[in-house]
Amino acid sequence: MKIIFTFLFSMLMISMACAQHEDQIFVDNDGIMHWSRDSSEVTGFGENYTVPFAYGFRAAKRMGIDIKAAIDQDVYQFARLGFDLFRVHVWDCEISDTLGNLLDNEHLELFDYLLWKLKEKGINAVITPIAYWGNGWPEKDEPTPGFSTKYGKGNCLTNPDAIKAQEKYLYQFVNHINRYTGIAYKNDPQILAFEICNEPHHRGAATEVTAFVRKMKDAIQSSGCTKPILYNVSHAINYAQDYFDAGIDGGTFQWYPTGLGFQKELGGNMLPNVDKYVIPFDDVLKKNHAARFVYEFDAADMATSYMYPAMARSLRAAGMQMATHFAWDPTYTAPYNTEYNTHFMNLFYAPQKALSLMICGEIFRTIPLYTDFGVYPDNTSFGPFKVSYEENLAEMVTEEKFIYTNNTTSKPPAPEKLELIAGYGNSPLVEYNGTGAYFFDKLGDGIWKLELMPDAVIVDNLFGRNSLDKTRAVVRYNRRRMKINLPEYAAGFSIESVDWRDSILYRETKDGIVNLKPGIYLLKSPKYQEDDSIVLESKKQIALDEYFAPVPGVSDSVFANHDYTGYWKKGKDHPVSITIAASQKPKEVLLQIVLPVEDLYKSFEMKEVRPFVYESAIPSKYYHPSEYIYQYYFEIQLDSSTYFYPGRSSLPPEKKKVWNWGSFLELNRVENQFHLLDSWNFNEINKQWLPSFLDEKSFNGKTSDSTPIRTSIHIKLDSLVRSDPENLLGLPTPDYTLRHYFIDRYAGLQEEFLKKKVLVLNAKTSKGKKCHVQVSLIQKDGTGFGYTFEVNDTDELYYILLDELKPVPVVLMPRPYPTFLPYYSSVKMGDTLDMLLLESVDISIGPDIPKEDWKKPVDVFIKSVWLE
Repeated sequence: MKIIFTFLFSMLMISMACAQHEDQIFVDNDGIMHWSRDSSEVTGFGENYTVPFAYGFRAAKRMGIDIKAAIDQDVYQFARLGFDLFRVHVWDCEISDTLGNLLDNEHLELFDYLLWKLKEKGINAVITPIAYWGNGWPEKDEPTPGFSTKYGKGNCLTNPDAIKAQEKYLYQFVNHINRYTGIAYKNDPQILAFEICNEPHHRGAATEVTAFVRKMKDAIQSSGCTKPILYNVSHAINYAQDYFDAGIDGGTFQWYPTGLGFQKELGGNMLPNVDKYVIPFDDVLKKNHAARFVYEFDAADMATSYMYPAMARSLRAAGMQMATHFAWDPTYTAPYNTEYNTHFMNLFYAPQKALSLMICGEIFRTIPLYTDFGVYPDNTSFGPFKVSYEENLAEMVTEEKFIYTNNTTSKPPAPEKLELIAGYGNSPLVEYNGTGAYFFDKLGDGIWKLELMPDAVIVDNLFGRNSLDKTRAVVRYNRRRMKINLPEYAAGFSIESVDWRDSILYRETKDGIVNLKPGIYLLKSPKYQEDDSIVLESKKQIALDEYFAPVPGVSDSVFANHDYTGYWKKGKDHPVSITIAASQKPKEVLLQIVLPVEDLYKSFEMKEVRPFVYESAIPSKYYHPSEYIYQYYFEIQLDSSTYFYPGRSSLPPEKKKVWNWGSFLELNRVENQFHLLDSWNFNEINKQWLPSFLDEKSFNGKTSDSTPIRTSIHIKLDSLVRSDPENLLGLPTPDYTLRHYFIDRYAGLQEEFLKKKVLVLNAKTSKGKKCHVQVSLIQKDGTGFGYTFEVNDTDELYYILLDELKPVPVVLMPRPYPTFLPYYSSVKMGDTLDMLLLESVDISIGPDIPKEDWKKPVDVFIKSVWLE
């Protein structure tokens, strides 16, 4: 069958993009941005993306990447996800000299190209011309010619010569004519606004702060630029009014509700952390009719997909009209997550998270400003949107659009009216056993376009110490089963490959089941079988045959990922799983266990239970009462080679030396005590860093090779209250809290918690001291139950019956940023402790300490917490 496509789409999109933005934005007396053309509210949602600059640029050069082709690939993903906004803090150090002259070099040329390609897709921009950063992160800074390199951020805010350089640079920057569009930045309707600089961190006299901001604003406006001028007001918020005294049009904000840089994936329900985006200086914003823009946000160190729509909901409730996530991983570095290891985002490598951002865009376009949906758990459903921690699910369900990030049982109210399906996993309309995203776009009555992405597999810790020689995620090109249950295809459909990536160019099906490789397909109902020619046009931002996907990895590559297995309950088989992403499906996967005390070496076959995941179980008869740890490894057999994990060795360990072979994995057994926190969990604890954590008194033990081991967690504070330089006017919170998420160690054993009666704290103070230590059990609904012990320098064990624990306020952990955000959760305190809901344990210094003691030193050693 011959299909005729129209390919004038790109030129049409350019003309539409220019036409729709000919009128500029105005900000009304309520601080709301409107389009001048029709007074409708301005909304926008999208990404931060940095490829023309700094590490993204260097990595591409190092890897031999065609940077423009890479930009094309990533912009395609932005369009596929429906983004309509882009933001970046330009590395001024790379495109300026010390006097502030704009340097027209390769970085600027690539930035022009990026803006042009975004314009083709109808994606607008808010640009921050000054970053103040060096260009090194995550590596060392390179020598760069700019004024920021010469003066540094602090001096740039106060030094007269540095200020003059910035004035010159801003004037020249907004006057720069994009070589691809022929339009100066100041006149380009694609560029909605300018944010003067990135995270300025002001200190000093308020009049000087106002004078600085006014000079920067005037430098931009002296060019004739009439776009809104925004300024960061979420840092040093004691200057909030002073920023607006300079005449800016709005404020910019950021949100990192799960902190930054945990170095591993966070566990636990984080929805209470995003209940509200509370702005303590909201009255200043309203008084000054300030527009609001979120320049960066992320649920850092999380690979799950349920958080972003909840954040978007809370940001709209706080009056935010536009937001850009931080930050998109260029497709060429996404397998290594090297640019910002605490973040991770890419449609190919993080499909569920990317779909979650797609939903955010819909929230910004549909949820009215300042709509309050209450607090968790009442706000998990809002409008047509839903988020679920338990299901790792975010979804949008309307008559026209159906978007979901994980398996769902929700069904659109009128499937026959749908125009878009975007999903991962299974739903009532699409059943798919791959691990990539898929997109269905309706092109006409009974005609759908399907874009199918490759399988994505996480093969190592995404958020650790990353580098280009450490693969963290891979894609695989497999033929996968898909069943399509659209009502118009009840009698079957025909399907053909549009891009010829699939060897099955055309086929028909009656049962709705097809087996497909990644690529683009056209689906048509049986009524078109006699048609010889169909003229189709794309209704979306991308052309009918437009598709990019990363090149598969090395042909003989094999990666495996195994998480700690937790505790073994006597009398039960112990499950063990491993994720394997190989260039070919393994012939056999074996679990090899080692128990030298009985000279035991056993092999157990592992079965693939879902794509890439293999499981087996160690029979209960091998449980040995005298052994604290078992060791085991995995044998992965391919057609022509065999690999052993951990270590990815091609040679098996010698049985006589097995205990010295690599980093074998521990498999602990459940005893009478259920340990919730121990000193050796130190690197798994959410905490604010303290110098006392490095105190040698915490390292009293020795291993067999004389390596010091941590025997306690030393909390040493000069005072419970500390000044916050970003919020000098804020009231101090007399508290220090750390949290440990422990329930992953007890997977499948939660019912054992019902047998426990006592909470035990093992702690001690330094000589002559006493300290109130609150221990709280945190449930997955965000509530906490605790008790405050008075710890001294003589006793070590402190007991409380679980029945005597009381509801307590719960600290938001990890601590969110900006620091003006609430310290305690807004979730209503619980009524009853439910041992089946336990997730984490908090240690808090502060509760029950009288105000007159807030500034007294604290010195306490926490060894462990357990249930018995």
